[in-house]
Amino acid sequence: MKQRIQLPDRVKKSARAYVASTVMDISLGSYKKEAEYTLALIRGLEGVAYEGVEWQVKLEARLFNTEDRPSSDASAGADFAIVVYILTPDYSIRKALLFRTTFGSLPDLKQRDRQRLDGQLRSMLEITRGPKILNIEDMQFWRFPRVISVRGYLLGRKTQRPPLQDYFVNHVLSSLHGDTRPKFVSKISQSPLHVLRISVIATG
Repeated sequence: MKQRIQLPDRVKKSARAYVASTVMDISLGSYKKEAEYTLALIRGLEGVAYEGVEWQVKLEARLFNTEDRPSSDASAGADFAIVVYILTPDYSIRKALLFRTTFGSLPDLKQRDRQRLDGQLRSMLEITRGPKILNIEDMQFWRFPRVISVRGYLLGRKTQRPPLQDYFVNHVLSSLHGDTRPKFVSKISQSPLHVLRISVIATG
């Protein structure tokens, strides 16, 4: 059963601006590979998105060197993961999400690249219910990350494509998305994947 976290507007506004600022900062970089962009994004997001009397939102990056990164098979096709820890006086929640990073327009992929991506995405679906694609669109002067449902994409559905900062606030911090199975969360937390750990703590 999904449990939605009702965050104050000031927390959501600060967190959305924090992620958007990071996206803008790294969009100026000349990243030619998805792995380079992913590394820069997770590194850039590390920090405190909000800190107040009653709430704290903190992001920590766990990164691996390129030579230490797992193969696609070992990582189930994922490029990185988000692990969310939500702690309030009344309950605690632990969730994990897998992401695959892609550049450019998905409909414009060559057949060979499309088949390769589809295989990676299906591998992710075999181990978790709701993996996501982080699709990096090339705008006029910068790159714009959007989040896409893997299941919806593979089924050919017209799915929502929220900007990363909106997805972060509306679906990650709110606890609407994510796999809560304890064994899966522990496995992802200890896996050789880049992991962005998000702590949402209610102190009041």
